Amino acid sequence: MGKTVRGETFGDSRPPLVDPVIYLVVFLGGCLGTGMRYGLSLANSSASGMPGPSVWDAIHLGTFTANIVACFVYAALSTYVSRAAWVRKRSRDLVSRGFGMGMCGGLSTMSTLAFEQLSDLGAGNVFGVLVYVLLSFGIGTLAAYGGVRVSLAITRVRADHMASSVWDGVAAARASEAAASGAMRASSAGSADSSDSFDSPDSAGSSVSDESDATTVTGGAR
Repeated sequence: MGKTVRGETFGDSRPPLVDPVIYLVVFLGGCLGTGMRYGLSLANSSASGMPGPSVWDAIHLGTFTANIVACFVYAALSTYVSRAAWVRKRSRDLVSRGFGMGMCGGLSTMSTLAFEQLSDLGAGNVFGVLVYVLLSFGIGTLAAYGGVRVSLAITRVRADHMASSVWDGVAAARASEAAASGAMRASSAGSADSSDSFDSPDSAGSSVSDESDATTVTGGAR
């Protein structure tokens, strides 16, 4: 067993493949992603209505949208999870495998893309297949890049906010320390003034007694 600090376990060598929770979140995420892809597949158009194969016939909108969305979400999620040190490691692992491996894995599809391309090639739509491939990989790469940039911006704002909070705490601690030091100095000065005020009556009393002695001596001399 590992050492537990703030809810996290360190030193636990159990691999993720023997963790049943990992299987559960991947299964649930896969069900969600597959259902989303099926819904998007209903947008696939079987024919454009034009006489002969066209570019639009080779662009299957549902599959294309599913792959592009999966590229964006997976890139954004992976970037955020890798930089979100303020989130517990266990939570990051579950989110990454559930939404990344499970949902994005079920949403994206390379097999359907290949099947669609082969079908269009069999119909003689070579140019349409070429355009579809270029759009899929090109826009997919741009979507992944956009996901990374969005996550970097979000984590940067979060990190700056945490840093400003830390500096605010340091400034407050320094102000409190300065106030306490000022109060101590004021207390010391007040104590010194009090001691001086207590010394003053004694001095006055000594002066009075000296004058009385002088008067007595003068009277005796007369």
